[in-house]
Amino acid sequence: RGQWIALLDDDDEWLPDKIRIQAAIALAKADERLVLVSQYICRTPAVADRLRPRRMPRAGEPMCEYMFDYLCYFQTSTFFCSRALLLEVPFQKSLDGFQDIDWFLRVNRSDGVTVLAVRQPLSIYYMPEQRATITSGLTWKKRLEWGRNNRPLLTDRAYSRFIVGSCIGRAVEDKAGFRALLRLIREYLFGGAPTFSGLLLLLGMCLAPPRLRRSVRNAFFLPRVRVSARMDSRPSAS
Repeated sequence: RGQWIALLDDDDEWLPDKIRIQAAIALAKADERLVLVSQYICRTPAVADRLRPRRMPRAGEPMCEYMFDYLCYFQTSTFFCSRALLLEVPFQKSLDGFQDIDWFLRVNRSDGVTVLAVRQPLSIYYMPEQRATITSGLTWKKRLEWGRNNRPLLTDRAYSRFIVGSCIGRAVEDKAGFRALLRLIREYLFGGAPTFSGLLLLLGMCLAPPRLRRSVRNAFFLPRVRVSARMDSRPSAS
């Protein structure tokens, strides 16, 4: 019934000042077509807390390209927006997965919508070690189906990034076989806009075991972070 809505997955946690900081920005902007997100802390039992996403969006960068870049993703429990906007652009309950990404991409295509990212972790995402989330349980075929069905939401570069980041790694973990990987590689090369860095990531996805990939990711791409009892209350939004 309120003017503003903030989302919180049942296995995540808001840091103490999360709502106060985002509400202050929203009230100062006085714009119901505003979506606020933030950095967040990724927590697992096995490794130290990591700060995500690995970088913030660049000026003029399409949000779809950002969301499918390597380790760039705004997690659902950071979302803060107006009730009116959620009624205008509702979540698609019929989807097998990608509900949060699907909503984020669709709302970004709505006229007059502005996304502001707070350069400060405001929530904690408890990453499951097993496939405990809806999207993480999707097969590579279901992921590819979602990408093809939502191709209009993605630029060519975003689609190639989606194939590498969301489909190829899952196909490897599912032991889908050479034909499946060849199909996805063709989709990456000819269905979008491949890049040199994307090709390197593709090779890493195909050749490196998942445990090794996670170790490299945590060691070189995601900084460690420590959570104080009360976070700094002076946010920086971009």
